[in-house]
Parts: sequence; C-alpha cells; structure tokens
Amino acid sequence: MDHTLREDALRFHNAVRYYTAASHRRHEIRIHFDAYPTAANMSLMSMRGWWETNGHLGNLTPTADDRSMIPYLQLINDRTTKVGCSYSICNSTDSASFGMFVCKYGEPYVRAGVPIYTEGPPCSLCKGRCVARALCNNTDII
Repeated sequence: MDHTLREDALRFHNAVRYYTAASHRRHEIRIHFDAYPTAANMSLMSMRGWWETNGHLGNLTPTADDRSMIPYLQLINDRTTKVGCSYSICNSTDSASFGMFVCKYGEPYVRAGVPIYTEGPPCSLCKGRCVARALCNNTDII
C-alpha cells in the first residue's frame, strides 16, 4: 500500500470518527450517525466500507445481537488506537476484476456489555490536544 492510499484510509477513518464524536446529522458520506450521542474521548486514528452495518444501536453498549455491526463499532470505539489496512486487486478471466480492501483493528476489541465510548461533550476527556473540536489527538497514535 503506497503512502497516498494509507493517508486516504486514515483520512476516512478519522472522518467517520469525527462525525460520530461530533454527532453530525448531515454529511456528505451518507453515514447515519443521528442515533449516536456525542463522544467525550474519541481518539484521532485511522476507510471506506463499514458504515452500512451501523444499524441503529439503541445505546452505547453492544449486545450479542449487534454482531453484524462489530466492524463499524470497532471503528468508533473510543479506545481503538491502532488499525492496519491492506488491499488486493483480483483479476479473473471469466468475470470483472475487483478490489478487496480490508482493515483490522487492534485491542481492545468490542465486547458485548462494554460501552463503545463514553457519552459526553466532544474532547471533554482528552488527555492531549483536541482536533477539529471533536477528536482527541493522543500523540502515541500518530
């Protein structure tokens, strides 16, 4: 993965986390965050793909029924600080080519019964600098 693609993946991850942390209702990437309260400690971190699984989590504590939402929930988990992404272009002689883009998140993982983030004013629990009035810039992440 080249530098530009890494930056694009990071930019997208941060956009999703920003819109969640700031609880924006209208945005250009068509992510439905209206069901989520603002986040007090959403870390600035590092892609386009999982917002379709976000459903409408009734509260911030996932249950076993939210299994299909786990990739999205891991992305907005305020304790998630590490992500690794990769891609591959797949060519086939009998059908069209396609690309696969996959991201894997580091611990701590989303678990049933554990809230995905702390509700509160954006950046109110930041230990470091606040970015765009919504994301905590924890320098060990970047």
